[in-house]
Amino acid sequence: MSRDKTLFQSKINGVPFLKRLDRAFSVPPFDKTTGIVVTTEKDRGVNFGFFDAVYQTGDLLFASLLRFRAALCMKTICENLGETDKVKRYQEEADKIKKNIPDIFATSSGWLNATTGICKQHDVWGTAYAIYIDALEGRIKKNALSAIRDAYRSGIMCYQGNVRQILTSENYSESSAWEKAWSPINRYQNGAYWGTASGWVFYALYQADKESFSKMVNEYIDELTEGDYRKSKEYGSPWECFHPDGNWRQHSVYKTSASLPFTSLKRIGLYD
Repeated sequence: MSRDKTLFQSKINGVPFLKRLDRAFSVPPFDKTTGIVVTTEKDRGVNFGFFDAVYQTGDLLFASLLRFRAALCMKTICENLGETDKVKRYQEEADKIKKNIPDIFATSSGWLNATTGICKQHDVWGTAYAIYIDALEGRIKKNALSAIRDAYRSGIMCYQGNVRQILTSENYSESSAWEKAWSPINRYQNGAYWGTASGWVFYALYQADKESFSKMVNEYIDELTEGDYRKSKEYGSPWECFHPDGNWRQHSVYKTSASLPFTSLKRIGLYD
């Protein structure tokens, strides 16, 4: 943003910063043919920070979406630095990931699966994020938008404008939303509702059904207003996550529950 190129030329312990970024990009294990991030039970990595209490294996959707976005960010950096060969390489890597996401993760329901191994379940957050970063197009994108619209209308995805990772109609069992997770059902990453992902769903609903978009945004704002942490110590919105079962709440004044939805609304054009 500053257009200051010297940052990328500076050295840290003798290694140029751009080279460190190149190395960082190559750290997550990925399939050389598809560009998709992979993990195994023997050498397992977390799919995404907000899934770190969920046990997942195989090809990973969210990690691959982050790798796609990182490739495009690196392409932009290299364009500004005149690194022509690297620009081509990062664009090719992004194209490869985008091409293979539908083949590996798309389903007839419109949802993308979270993995191809353990926890091969429809991923609400991953599907919405894929739309948000333009990783989907054509029929696959249209089907994903329809799935998000229908889930919102049916009340199986959101509560007070916040978003579950798994649809309430698709819990893996009576004791767990995900196939394998460390939290009790309807707590934390195993079925609670989060504001972090609301922004991605806002963006999808804005394209799929503006009436539902407006309704969800108002529900989200109403929850923030009613639970505003500034009222007294008994309040805490924006929460990290919550669930109506037992009026359970976790971690008050959670920044991404406000900043990411706001960023999305700015992108849509509702704020300057």
